Formats: sequence, structure tokens, C-alpha cells
Amino acid sequence: MECFADAGMGMAFEQSLFDAEGPQVGLWTSTLPSLMCPKAYAAPRVCACGSTLLRAWPVHLCLTGGGTVPQGPGIDNLVPAFDAPKAAVIEDVYRLLASIIANGLGPQ
Repeated sequence: MECFADAGMGMAFEQSLFDAEGPQVGLWTSTLPSLMCPKAYAAPRVCACGSTLLRAWPVHLCLTGGGTVPQGPGIDNLVPAFDAPKAAVIEDVYRLLASIIANGLGPQ
């Protein structure tokens, strides 16, 4: 597992996986608390409009979708990077990821 000082460095690591040839997988964490928000949130402050504590956290915009995700010690990020079939829907991708994880864990 890669450990970075902040989520911005983790996201740069993710980008390197997306840019690589063929399927890739990475696992990373950051040592400092922060928030990651999808790039679709045009104004980063939308991510941190809650408590004063959260407003003090740095906000990083990520290229992937989803929602606001806290980062920091104890939070691990699994990053599978692959080309999904064009006809795939999100349920197909989650089934694929779940089967990869289940196979990696071995027989139960």
C-alpha cells in the first residue's frame, strides 16, 4: 500500500494508474485529513459547507464520480483502473469488482 502525505498526492497516483497500459490496481492512504469531491462539484466549498471542523480540511477535486469522501489515517482507497465494456452499467462494474475481491480473498 502506498502512503501519501495528502489526498492530492494519492489522486496523482490514481491518475498514473489510469494512464498506464492495461488493467491496473492500486491501494493508497493519506496521513492528513482532507475531503475528496467529484469534479462535477464546480465549487469545492460545496463539499465542506458542514461543520467548522470539515471547513478546515483541504478539499481536492477528483476526476471520478461519486460523492464527497473523507480521507486520512485509517481510510484506504482501492483503485481498479480498467476499460469497462461500453454497454456496461454500474451494476455490472460492481459485480466485477466484488468477484475480483472475493476471488482474492479465496475460499471462505
